[in-house]
Amino acid sequence: YFIYGDTMYKYYVFKIKTEYVKITRNNVGFLYDTFNIFRKSSIKDFCTVFSFFDLLTGKISKKILNTFLFPCFDFDGYQRNNNIHSYYDYFSKEKSILVINDRYLIIESNKKDNIFINRLRYIPNLFLCDFSSNIYFYLDTYSINTCLIS
Repeated sequence: YFIYGDTMYKYYVFKIKTEYVKITRNNVGFLYDTFNIFRKSSIKDFCTVFSFFDLLTGKISKKILNTFLFPCFDFDGYQRNNNIHSYYDYFSKEKSILVINDRYLIIESNKKDNIFINRLRYIPNLFLCDFSSNIYFYLDTYSINTCLIS
């Protein structure tokens, strides 16, 4: 789906445990910095980092999320292969992929405001990070006017 030369945006989405949402809701910068530290840590710190990551994040049910997404996108341009969802819109030229992992999601798209972000914002406690652009927010507070416009 992706053409050489497309500007691609890569978002990581984490399911934050409810008790930590209450603490970080008004201090999302702290949560982003924590994930950025996790991302940049070395392999020798893996056990410690994973322990903290495990404390903060909840498991994502692939079956439930696939069931939630599939009926919404059952139209031309949408495909699903196991836990990988892809979408191509001929008219808007949107090309997006969503990969569902056990502890996080990855969204890659040529559009900042894409179909997967718009659908996932209805699921509580999901936190989005774009590490290359330093963009981060809880998806349930998502608004194209305030979050993703450069």
